[in-house]
Order: sequence, then structure tokens, then C-alpha cells
Amino acid sequence: THADMDLGLPPAPPPFRFSDVEVASATMTEAGFEEIAVTEVPIVLSAPARSFMDFFRKFSVRVVMLLDHQTESVRKVIENEIQAGLSTFLDDDLLHIPMPAIVVSGEKPG
Repeated sequence: THADMDLGLPPAPPPFRFSDVEVASATMTEAGFEEIAVTEVPIVLSAPARSFMDFFRKFSVRVVMLLDHQTESVRKVIENEIQAGLSTFLDDDLLHIPMPAIVVSGEKPG
């Protein structure tokens, strides 16, 4: 909403491309796999509430690149909105953020 997305960052695939079951299954089929199965895995990320943005910067390379190219005032607005949005997952001083994943498997004939 607030970020300047036209910063000349190197191209990258969509970060959640394979979160779409149809896309993941079609990609497996195109790669020659059969008997494709999709399983949702419930994952909860536990993170420190007070220092979430520091924690987030350690594993979110593309978002960090985008944030680092924003003006300081825009970056603060974005970070404040992220923190506000995560408040529903707050329990004491920890955030428990649902981040379900899908596991896609298949068999390669031959």
C-alpha cells in the first residue's frame, strides 16, 4: 500500500507462487511427475513481539530489499502497519503467527 515498488530491484518470481495448489500441481505435472499429492501443514511461527521487525529482517530477503529502498518515513509507516496487523497474534511478549504451508509430492515414472 505504501511502498514505492518501482525501485529497480532485480526481477524475482512471486514469493507465494507455489502456495497456490493449482500452480504447484501444474508445475509438478509439467516436470513429469504423476500421482501428485498435496498436504497442508499447519505451522505457527513464534517470534518476539517487541523486536519482530529485526527478527523478520533475518529471513525475509526480498521484503528487506524493498524496505531498505524506501524513505525512512515510508519504512516506518510500513513497519507500524505490520506491527499493528500482528497484534491479533500477540500472547504475552510473543507473536504466534499462523503460516500454513503446503507440501506437494509426486512420483517420477521410470
